[in-house]
Amino acid sequence: MLSTTLKSLEDRKLSSIDDYRFYISWNLVGNDPKLNSPYMDTLFKVYILNSSQSIPTSHMSHNVYGPSEGIPYRSLDAMSAHVKCLVARQYYSEVISKNLFISSQWSMVSPGGVESFARLLAFPEVEQDRLKELLNLTETIINKNWYLGAHLLAELFTFRVHRIPTSIRAQLLQQFSGILASPLHAGHPQLHCAIQNLLLNLILQFNCTDLYNQVPKLIDSKMLQSVFTKESEEINKVFILCIARSFIVTGSESMPVPWCTEFLSYIMQLTQHAWSASTLETMPTFMADWYRAHPINDVYRDIRARVDDDYKKLTNSASLANEQEIVKHFSQSNNTTCLCVFLKLTIEDRPLRSYINTFYEIFKNLLSRSMNGHYRTLAEYILREITLQQNHSQTFMQKYADAVVLMATRYNIIQLDRLLLILFLRPLEEPKTPYVHILFYFMINSSTLSEIIRDFSNIAKSIPCDIWSMKNFHEKFHCEYHK
Repeated sequence: MLSTTLKSLEDRKLSSIDDYRFYISWNLVGNDPKLNSPYMDTLFKVYILNSSQSIPTSHMSHNVYGPSEGIPYRSLDAMSAHVKCLVARQYYSEVISKNLFISSQWSMVSPGGVESFARLLAFPEVEQDRLKELLNLTETIINKNWYLGAHLLAELFTFRVHRIPTSIRAQLLQQFSGILASPLHAGHPQLHCAIQNLLLNLILQFNCTDLYNQVPKLIDSKMLQSVFTKESEEINKVFILCIARSFIVTGSESMPVPWCTEFLSYIMQLTQHAWSASTLETMPTFMADWYRAHPINDVYRDIRARVDDDYKKLTNSASLANEQEIVKHFSQSNNTTCLCVFLKLTIEDRPLRSYINTFYEIFKNLLSRSMNGHYRTLAEYILREITLQQNHSQTFMQKYADAVVLMATRYNIIQLDRLLLILFLRPLEEPKTPYVHILFYFMINSSTLSEIIRDFSNIAKSIPCDIWSMKNFHEKFHCEYHK
């Protein structure tokens, strides 16, 4: 019966790859390489491999050859688990392993192939089959300092891989955090953002029971110590919140353990931090008591005066010699007021055109290292400005919100989600906490951001319900939105 079925489909199989019967007949083949080969070759030719007749993908900013459309979801749904694993294994061995580390062969890794592999990873059977190989691939890419590949893997692990065991999750944390700690990654802000999002995603998806049981072992093995650095205060704080949650969920909040206080001391040495009183009240008692016994100094107490001084230095610089001195002043490693001064210029409606060249040189120097310190200084400055203001009128709050949104959208010098994360993690006294939410409310309702959301909403409304059956969704909607 099998031979009869295959023979009846033999004539049509190479020309009907969109027909579900193509995949049903493939499912019946089994492990025979000769019988699998025609199906695999046809699939790779249409959706994955580059060819000499390929034309550049039109929506890319540079020439990327090969298919731009991934394997349709309806075709993936028609495949058996065995066939899905075969396709993923073939793509990894024939395309990724052979072409990913040779710059002259990067064009062989087509957009359609990457998208097809990403879609395959959404299936649990493929994900578990390829996970260890992806882990080894990550280690190789990081050792070779190939950040384009690291960015690609960070996106895959963030958005396409969801069932990662605790042990592998810890190894991914260790591997990707090494990129953030390396000075070689500076100057790649998009990579930094992608990896930071991945690390936060990996931490937040820890199972509470596994976290409670596994963290002591990971600390003893010194694996976690390499994850947290002086540049990752927000990641450190999110991980501490997850530990506190694991104590509460497992009913162990009343049982202090030595490893936890030792870990808190280790993190405090890296990045001094504090929590608001309302956050401490929800923490396990022994953790809250530890933080109350270890207060920190307020390093931002004179932030407003520092910003005012630097603002005067900038606005009073007229000659080229003064401009060079200003660039040198703001580019110093211990000066993190540049974004605050830019915000103050925006709020006071000063003509930014006069300072474009100066800020261009400053930001070019700042990109040579991490911007985390500048983000934290900006967050503290915003909080102190809006909380120390005597008259919190709607006009005042809207003006601040509009200025922050303009820095993120029109001038593109900050990332809004990153700033909001830092704002919500700052330790605030109870009466001042609502101001962060009020500022967030006005930011959402600002005219600039509202227009962006409205444009995206209009495109989203035009997307049909049967999105999984569409071809080239990325080019039709995602790229159309960015145009």
